[in-house]
Amino acid sequence: MERKFKVYIGKEPGFTEKGYIFPFIKNIVTFLEDNNVSYTFNLNEKVDVALCIQWEPTLKIVKKLKKRGVKIVHRLDGRAKSLVKIYDKDNENRRINNLADWTVFQSQYVKEHTTKPVKTIFGTEAPICYQTQNSSIIYTMG
Repeated sequence: MERKFKVYIGKEPGFTEKGYIFPFIKNIVTFLEDNNVSYTFNLNEKVDVALCIQWEPTLKIVKKLKKRGVKIVHRLDGRAKSLVKIYDKDNENRRINNLADWTVFQSQYVKEHTTKPVKTIFGTEAPICYQTQNSSIIYTMG
């Protein structure tokens, strides 16, 4: 008998207008629905797995989920600090990723770019993900 589980998704897909939907979440929700896997965007529901997208939900929430015994899957889409994105969320990503049971990279480029130090306009930035043995790449399609 197959064990059923429930997934908490830490970022909602957005509005229904085509240009605003977060494609990865839309695709994951479609996959879960097609495979009869329960999911929720509500933190208060009992879940087995939490899908964290970059820094959503926050580190504080991820710590609470981890204490509840929830498995953490952390999707990295890239670095937050670059020429066009100067907000500093990479430290939050590092700390969330350190708690993750599994890391999903948005592409091979993101995997390479987040698992080693890289030179940027801001100087050399440390890796975001230090452990790649429990990881996979799921490209954004759609």
